[in-house]
Amino acid sequence: MTRRNPTSVPDGYFASLQERLLAIPAQESKPRFRAAPYLAFAAAMAALLLIGNLTIREPESGLNDEDIRNYLLASNITVEQLYSVYYEEDY
Repeated sequence: MTRRNPTSVPDGYFASLQERLLAIPAQESKPRFRAAPYLAFAAAMAALLLIGNLTIREPESGLNDEDIRNYLLASNITVEQLYSVYYEEDY
């Protein structure tokens, strides 16, 4: 029984190998700009700002200054009463 190598090398492979290896560094590769990490970071920051804005923002009451002024005038609250309620300290 003879041993036989199932793989073979193409003719002339090693003859031109050194020339091909020396030609590899001569090829200049341009640095690639990868936008994916920057886009992912920008999307994450936008999501954080949106979530933060929605959670921190005060809900709108639907009342404007005119409505509040009319209510206070109609309820006969004095300025002193309003002042005492506004500046009342919580203990």
